[in-house]
Amino acid sequence: MLRWVALSLGLLAWSVPALACVPPVERAVYRIEHETFGDIGRQVLTFWCDGDRLVVDTTVDVAVRMLFLTIYRHEARYRGVWQGDRLIRFESHTDDNGKILEVFARAAGGRVIIDGPNGQSEAPLTVVPNHPWNHDVIARTLLFDPVDGKVLQVDVTDAGEEAIELAGRRVMARKYLVSGDLKLELWYDLGGAWVRWRMQDERGTVTMSRQLPSRLADAGLG
Repeated sequence: MLRWVALSLGLLAWSVPALACVPPVERAVYRIEHETFGDIGRQVLTFWCDGDRLVVDTTVDVAVRMLFLTIYRHEARYRGVWQGDRLIRFESHTDDNGKILEVFARAAGGRVIIDGPNGQSEAPLTVVPNHPWNHDVIARTLLFDPVDGKVLQVDVTDAGEEAIELAGRRVMARKYLVSGDLKLELWYDLGGAWVRWRMQDERGTVTMSRQLPSRLADAGLG
C-alpha cells in the first residue's frame, strides 16, 4: 500500500549546482493527503553541504487511521549525496507497515551499483532516485525506487503551465506527466522547485503538496 510515498519517488527544487555546493533551501515540508483518509502524513527534506557535495536527507512519516485505529504505517529515511548533477551515494531505510526494506547505491567504475532487498543491480551513472525534489528527474529516462532499489524506465511529458493552490494561495506551476514503469503527475514552480506530486492506485488518489514558504507565496497569484 502507499508505495508512492517513497517518491519518495528526493530536488526540491532547483537543479543541483554544477560546481559548488549551494543548498536550494535548508528545509522543505510536504503534506501527504489521501482522497478518502484525508491528511495522512508528512515528508520533510533537509539540505546541507559536505564540502562540495550536496547532502539531501528525507524523512517520510505516514499513518492511515480508521475509527481511531491505525491501519497502516509507513516510515522511511533516505540520504542522497550529490556532486554536481551526479549521485555519489544513496541509502534508505523503510519500515513499510512492519516490513523492513533497505537500499544502498554508490557510483563505482563508471556505473551505479544498487543493492536492494531483491539483490544487486547496475545502472548508468545518469540514474537517480525517483524522488521528485530533483528537477533533473524530468530529463532522465532511468530512475530507481528508493524503497526497493528497482530500476525504472520512464517517459516524461510537459503538460504546460497552470495555477494551483498551495496552503491557501494560488501559485503558477508547470505540470509534468510521468509514464512507463512509474505513473504520476508532478508540478514545479516556475523557479524549478517541486511543489506537488499526485499518484492514483486501486486505493484512491494520494497527493503530496509543499507547505509554501513566504517567498514562494509572494511569487504566486493573488
